[in-house]
Amino acid sequence: MDHSRFFANKWKQLLEEGDRPRALTGISQMEYSKFSELVLGADQKAAAEVAERIFAGEAIILKNALLKEKVDQIKKVAFDFAALNSASHNEIIPDCPDWHEINDTMETANGGYTVLDHSYYFFRWNEGNGELFNTADTYWELCKIFNGYAPGAFKTNLPADGLVDRIQLINYPRGGGHISTHTDPDFCIRALFGFHLSSSETDYDAGGFYIINGAGERVMLEDNMSCGDIVCWYSFIPHGVEFIDPDRPTNFQSHDGRWFMACNTIQSHLVKDRYRALPVG
Repeated sequence: MDHSRFFANKWKQLLEEGDRPRALTGISQMEYSKFSELVLGADQKAAAEVAERIFAGEAIILKNALLKEKVDQIKKVAFDFAALNSASHNEIIPDCPDWHEINDTMETANGGYTVLDHSYYFFRWNEGNGELFNTADTYWELCKIFNGYAPGAFKTNLPADGLVDRIQLINYPRGGGHISTHTDPDFCIRALFGFHLSSSETDYDAGGFYIINGAGERVMLEDNMSCGDIVCWYSFIPHGVEFIDPDRPTNFQSHDGRWFMACNTIQSHLVKDRYRALPVG
């Protein structure tokens, strides 16, 4: 069974026969190992049902995906990178480096979404990040298969190819780290995989990830997620991160707060009118 082709046909069928989901319809949990078995297994009916659930608006929390040791290794990449490199901002163009920056649009946003975070961006063509990509690919390749692509798709792409792989490590600090409600484009990746690298039990007290339901309400997922879990949901459903411990002082040097890893295939800045996340409300 060609699993990538199977899911490519399944998503094509779902999009042709119905409207893409615009609201959360439910939350469920599944062991990551079970999800992997379903995606890579021979039971086409069971595999199709997982895609159907995501397309129906369900968010599936994949439990126990990353061991704490792996989570710590991933976060250390960010710590070490920031210690050796000054903050900067770059576009995804030829010879684009890895970079990190503090995103703060709370005072300047006009018609867009607001954000307060410290983001770290990594691309496959740069040296020194191979261990991070090797760790992520253990899960990312499964994500690509589930979205209808070969596990090695886009790995050798450069900005001139239009679509590139990017890892974004995000720290939403105590003291108001957040991102307001938005949707992500679904022209390429339909089912997003979000890696939860912290815990509301130990790293922060309030705020966190939410998805909007049919009543327009924010449904918090933090109580259902543990450090090392992955949340899978349809990219076009509005979502965001509610203010993390807004009454605390903001200190980007502490590394406290909420940590998240997003492994995405996105358009480079060489693409005219490139697809981007869009604000909602």
